[in-house]
Amino acid sequence: MTVFGFTVSSLKTKKLKVFVVAIFIFGVVHYILNKDVVATVEDIKILKAEFEKEMSYYRISDYTNFENKKKLLDEMIDRKLILSKAYDLELDKNPDIQRAFENILIGEIKKRYIEDEIAKISIEKKDIEEYYQNHKEDFATEQKKEFAILFYKKHKIKDKIREDMIHSQLGEIINLYKVNSLPEPKEGFGKYSIDYSEHQASRYRGGIIGKFSVKDFNFWNPELLKIGFELKKIGDITDIIETDDGYYIIHLTNIEPKKYKTFDQSTSLIYHKLVLDKQEEIRDKFKKLLLDEFSIDINEGRLKDTKIVKHIENSQDKKIPQLY
Repeated sequence: MTVFGFTVSSLKTKKLKVFVVAIFIFGVVHYILNKDVVATVEDIKILKAEFEKEMSYYRISDYTNFENKKKLLDEMIDRKLILSKAYDLELDKNPDIQRAFENILIGEIKKRYIEDEIAKISIEKKDIEEYYQNHKEDFATEQKKEFAILFYKKHKIKDKIREDMIHSQLGEIINLYKVNSLPEPKEGFGKYSIDYSEHQASRYRGGIIGKFSVKDFNFWNPELLKIGFELKKIGDITDIIETDDGYYIIHLTNIEPKKYKTFDQSTSLIYHKLVLDKQEEIRDKFKKLLLDEFSIDINEGRLKDTKIVKHIENSQDKKIPQLY
């Protein structure tokens, strides 16, 4: 029989040839795709290169025989089985797991661009010496002044008799100062603070309230300390000072001059400072690299509209089946 110019026998022969060619091509493709596959777990393949990489983590002598290779492959298969279950449960889509994975990536990038560079930081002695010479004021202790006070509390209801008494008694102290009859400055107002002051914390120790630098104003009344710092000579006192809470006299009892730490005393501090500066410089350089490489667009309106929501489990998580 002839069909479209071909005999039936010739058609069968051509179909057979096409089938054979298809089988051959399929075999070749299958071989190419699987020639390096050591094992397949579901859709996950363990390639020869991956297996050899895994062997490299151990001693070479451990894998000179086939049995040990088989044990290692069994361990890798167990790992792939567990991963297959994780993918089946779509754990790779869980936001918390994705965040953990992102943190691993971030850690690796920081190691390459920041931590490895920080490990290379080297501070020379000449760098420390140069910094010390250029920043001596950073290693100075501020001048401190010690004060003693006399204090009378101001009553809420104005009492002229009491106010006259206070001015009279404090005036006596000022007169003693004028005739150089106050105790030695290191004793503050001495015994007079017991009878001429209502400041309970200091009246039994000559009225001395402590030492202050210009940076310590917030540790006591800044307004009064400012007046006290205007006293220049040890032993000087102020006139009567009236404030909202009462009446004061301030006595300058001692001055500690500004002191500078020596180079040897400052070395460790400077070294630490220079290391921190270089670390910050590395971080800033990396941040600039990212900003130059990637664009940023912030929608401030949408940012303002954001609200805190309660964390809930990922709806894509499947219920884990019981094994018993």
